[in-house]
Amino acid sequence: AGVRSEREDGLRGGGAVTAPQKNETRTVPAGRASDQQQPIEEIAMADESLAEYEAFLRSKFQFSQARGFEVSDDDITPCLFPHQRDIVRWAVKGGRRAIFAAFGLGKTVMQLEILRLIHAREPGRYLIIAPLGVRQEFRRDAEKMFGMDLKFVRRSEEVIDLGFYITNYESVRDGRLDVALFDGISLDEASVLRSYGSKTYQEFLKLFGDTKYRFVAT
Repeated sequence: AGVRSEREDGLRGGGAVTAPQKNETRTVPAGRASDQQQPIEEIAMADESLAEYEAFLRSKFQFSQARGFEVSDDDITPCLFPHQRDIVRWAVKGGRRAIFAAFGLGKTVMQLEILRLIHAREPGRYLIIAPLGVRQEFRRDAEKMFGMDLKFVRRSEEVIDLGFYITNYESVRDGRLDVALFDGISLDEASVLRSYGSKTYQEFLKLFGDTKYRFVAT
């Protein structure tokens, strides 16, 4: 219940409506003040909850770290295209990177060059895990473009010398090939892991926790 304003009286009676004066006192309907206070309190509580949630999210952030080393442009094989050279430098410097590139941009070449550069600085065993159907493409490009001997293996006992190896996902998934034998690993077309089911996918990724250099290209 409140007092009708002059504007309301004017409208009802057909009289002229006058604009409120600067110092005019307007009557506020009963209960309006308490209605205004409640939303303010709720907003304050919401702001506090939002701040706590934001702090929680920030505690979960994981920022990428550079675990590799710098390479000069002269160290990179001359046949690589400019975009491939940039990606290779970025990946080698990071040491643990994912390359998401469309078909035809040269993921095979980039993976081979990344592992070649790392092996030149830190001799060891380096493995590419790829779908079985593309192993011949990898081996051909490795020999033709980089002079690399890329050996196809299925079992741990086949891994002997330092150098470059390639295997299929099933050999690793089924435990026939121990990835702990390698200093660096690159997963080609890693999206195929999802076809094995989410549990296998998660378990597969845990195998590389102690691998110094690891890459994904898909």
